[in-house]
Amino acid sequence: MGITAASREMPGRKGLRKEKIIIIIIVIKQIDRKTRKMLTMYKMQHPKADIDRLYIKRKEGGRGLVQVEAAYKAEIVNIAEYLNTKYKEDQVVNIVKVHEST
Repeated sequence: MGITAASREMPGRKGLRKEKIIIIIIVIKQIDRKTRKMLTMYKMQHPKADIDRLYIKRKEGGRGLVQVEAAYKAEIVNIAEYLNTKYKEDQVVNIVKVHEST
């Protein structure tokens, strides 16, 4: 399979934005993995223990650890909702929205 003209083109802004988000999520997953590895190294988590139990609330029988990826995604959604509700009429926010949508 050779390189085609379409594959040599630079991705658009939206494509780059998606790539950046994917890279951020990959880095976040690596941080999560390193955290679990450190828990195992310092004997706070058994190597064969269930990973999902780490992220279950303590009241429900888990360890209560916050998953970094879920926290990141929730914060992004909260920021978007905040900007859409509090700054509907703000001129600068509207300019950024128009710029992002093109």
